[in-house]
Amino acid sequence: MSTRIIGLGSDFGDDRVGFRAIEALGGHALPPLCTLHLCGNPAADLLPLLTGVQHVILIDAVVDGGGAGRVRPCMEGELTRTAAASSHGVSVASMLTLAGVLGGLPPTLTMLGVTIDPQHDPHAAELSAPVRAALPALIDAVLAAATDEVTA
Repeated sequence: MSTRIIGLGSDFGDDRVGFRAIEALGGHALPPLCTLHLCGNPAADLLPLLTGVQHVILIDAVVDGGGAGRVRPCMEGELTRTAAASSHGVSVASMLTLAGVLGGLPPTLTMLGVTIDPQHDPHAAELSAPVRAALPALIDAVLAAATDEVTA
């Protein structure tokens, strides 16, 4: 099964967790036909990344009012509440809705989020300690999602 893992975000603060996850995944053995991608501008770049594969795994920072550093599955609407200083422009949820209208959604879409604290400096040079500590669990969750689809 072809799978595309997409790290959403920016180069700033905890919003970079999707990018850091893709970097970390580069050091792991991935299932066949599984590729890694960064997406810093969903308004321009996400639609083409959703097409031509059977499974897409999206990774993003999520603000949900809980503590920072929790890895959890997300519903489409939750991806509208990413880091306050997001470079997304148009929300990820809006782009997924547009992809659905255009018939461009993959058969399987998995969304994984890492909760962040919106009070953490959005311009920090590195991830906050709780988000950095969540990276191993995030990598495990992404690999499990990619592997589950291969064996299904």
